Amino acid sequence: MTEHYTPGHSDNATDFMARRSLHSHGQFFLPFLKQGIEVLDLGCGPGSITLDLAAAVSPAMVRGIDFGPSQIQKAQELAQKLHVPNVQFHLGSCYQLPFPNCHFDRVFAHAIME
Repeated sequence: MTEHYTPGHSDNATDFMARRSLHSHGQFFLPFLKQGIEVLDLGCGPGSITLDLAAAVSPAMVRGIDFGPSQIQKAQELAQKLHVPNVQFHLGSCYQLPFPNCHFDRVFAHAIME
């Protein structure tokens, strides 16, 4: 299956996605988060929501996955810039996850089913 992300990964689309936060685009998910649970962010894009997830569940690990290499690069740069130690970003498909079944306590997805 070939993946296609409708908005694309242009600078304009990426800048828009980078302005997202857990509070602005994932408020519904907050009641399901607590310190110590592991979270997967499907279609993490440039990582802004992923880093908010990491803050919410610290010190547990949060992993973001996206099929766009430019998105993973931007997410990794942001995590390094903000010194977020409990986050990892992976290049890959949400259809073929590189993690064992039942590995995560919660899975978050925003703007991947368009």
